[in-house]
Amino acid sequence: MKKHLLSILFFSIPLLIFAEIKDAICIVEPKYSKATLEAMQKSAKFFKEEYYDDISEEFKEKELKRFGSGFFYKHSDNSVYIITNAHVINNADFADITIEHSNGQKTQIKDSEIIAVQPEFDMAVLAVPKNTKINETLEIVSVRPKDGSEIWSAGYPSLGNEPSWQLGKGTITNRMTKINELVNPEKITLLQHSAPVDPGNSGGPLLIKTENALGYAVVGINTWKAFFRQSANFAMPAEAIKDFIGEALNKTEDSHKKQSLYNRLDDLFGLFSDYNRKKKDSEQIIRDRKITRYISDSFDVKQANKLLLDILQTARRDVRKEALYLCSSTPVDALKFSIAYNLENTMYESADKPSISKEDFDKNVKISGNTAAILIGLGEKAKVHFEFKYEKNSWLLTSYNQEGKLTANKTKNQDDTEDEDSSGEEESGKAKSYKIEAPYLSLILLDYSFESDSEGGKVSGFDINYSYSFKYAALGGFVGFGFPHSLINSNVKGEGLLAGLRSGVFIQGQVPFKFSKTFTLMPYADFRLLLKLSQQSGSFLDPCGSFGLGVNVKLGKNTAFVISTGYRFTVNFKNSKQTVHAVHIGAGLGF
Repeated sequence: MKKHLLSILFFSIPLLIFAEIKDAICIVEPKYSKATLEAMQKSAKFFKEEYYDDISEEFKEKELKRFGSGFFYKHSDNSVYIITNAHVINNADFADITIEHSNGQKTQIKDSEIIAVQPEFDMAVLAVPKNTKINETLEIVSVRPKDGSEIWSAGYPSLGNEPSWQLGKGTITNRMTKINELVNPEKITLLQHSAPVDPGNSGGPLLIKTENALGYAVVGINTWKAFFRQSANFAMPAEAIKDFIGEALNKTEDSHKKQSLYNRLDDLFGLFSDYNRKKKDSEQIIRDRKITRYISDSFDVKQANKLLLDILQTARRDVRKEALYLCSSTPVDALKFSIAYNLENTMYESADKPSISKEDFDKNVKISGNTAAILIGLGEKAKVHFEFKYEKNSWLLTSYNQEGKLTANKTKNQDDTEDEDSSGEEESGKAKSYKIEAPYLSLILLDYSFESDSEGGKVSGFDINYSYSFKYAALGGFVGFGFPHSLINSNVKGEGLLAGLRSGVFIQGQVPFKFSKTFTLMPYADFRLLLKLSQQSGSFLDPCGSFGLGVNVKLGKNTAFVISTGYRFTVNFKNSKQTVHAVHIGAGLGF
């Protein structure tokens, strides 16, 4: 009997600890204000009009449920807060909190305020209303476990797209990991461990066993997972968490705000220090990911849409790939990435190594409450005007302007009343009359041509063309019929080289000048390979090559009417003396 009792007690103690630790950990669901959702709908509409339907859908689906983990922490004033990752509540205006108790009941906290965010170290603090009862909180201990030490990860990873409680055991595999892609190793090193971490675990605590009431204490926040390695997970260490909480929950004096802004600018400029404009910079994407952490949620959505579109159409492949990845995961971050990419390029148009001295900062900065502006000289003549906003306990960039090239000073909460059919370049101070931009992805064109060959034959040609367009090129094919004039006019001698059935493929170079959303003029040059059905044998035996010059005119927005005209010169490969001169006109639909 005594053995059975000891056995029951032995197994019940871990269960009691399990229940208590679960009460100290929560599900964090980001929520968005009406203004934020309206801004995302504007982005969805913008990309729909620009023929990027898949990206448009990503912005529409932004309202779908997503979540992370967090834990409760009691401050020295006995107030309780929620600690989580910044990326869990990224771009959110508030958050809903859910506690799943061991008895199956749930406690929900609606519209929790986001008090502070530290984007660089990926941490955030949320408020718990004073009238909300929290049963358990976790202690944060400034201990770096040794390599091989046992640790536990706790949180709510996704299972069937729903949060599911998980407490898993592992070991510290590297107590001082340096990963420049994630965080500057000169400022902080990470805890690498093998405890289970899955999507949804972000923001949950990394724990060690202790002798306190709960049996656990926090030594880190689970933040990243390496998908290219087995059981390689990373947590922000406790000392960084405690420093962040201390700054976030203490009243910020104006003098500290000013120094904090200088530190922010100095860190931002420090990201540019390794740029090499003389060769392809493979580190640029990593840098631009970090620069996005300095950009406010109050950015100009209209301007960011245009910058993202420019990346999708003109940037090099790796930059486009990163932008598309962000569009599919967190599309608002894709907009911030486009701002970061433009900012870095803007800075290097002005100076080789952008920097700011404390003397220049003190001389040029203007701080008014929670906003700040500073004009920074770069190089001999260039100047960049920066505007920052102090939000969520951090200075974040809201706009910048380099000699009138870019302004992004409207927030997402302002009404966009400007004429969207204008050239879209008022920000530069000089309105451009056009921009180079692909007018459509696909074109179906019915074409009529009048053809005259070197042997006196004349033909009326009717062709159906299909092409798939890129910005400066198009690939396509066609099938048609050439009607010989000799059948209706006895004065015409010769059948005509291109009489009868013909088919072929073509490649086209083009420059699309978009003057407005409803009018694009696109000169082009093309080369065609075609085969003509020989009347004698009934098979395609007459291979020809064709060179053409022409212009397409697009009228309309999405599915648009297209008019095409041009000149074409054709040579018979079997007999180079047989040539054809043709003029053509066509009409079709671009979409």
